[in-house]
Amino acid sequence: MQEKRRSPRKPALAGCAVDHLFSSREPVTSRVINYSDNGLLLELDHSLSPGDAVAVKLFPDTPVNAVHGIPVCVGMVRWCARQEGSFGALFNAGVELATRISPHVFSERP
Repeated sequence: MQEKRRSPRKPALAGCAVDHLFSSREPVTSRVINYSDNGLLLELDHSLSPGDAVAVKLFPDTPVNAVHGIPVCVGMVRWCARQEGSFGALFNAGVELATRISPHVFSERP
């Protein structure tokens, strides 16, 4: 099977809140499982709808925040799937970002 990914995935495991843009819905607590140059894999207990515009706001205790401030990534939900038999969250969702992620966003302190 041919690989369709445009960029390699890197682990993150960073707590975040997913805020629905252009909506009055409350932010949803989530976690970034991995990321690439132009996307995030989120783990959360609520489903997201493909096409939703979202802002992913990393929690202050994320290692990057001590050096670079609290990053916010804006993008669009491309897919969301229920995770059967998962011991973590109920759903995984793929978010395509509006801008590329800097290499330092999820890195540890220098």
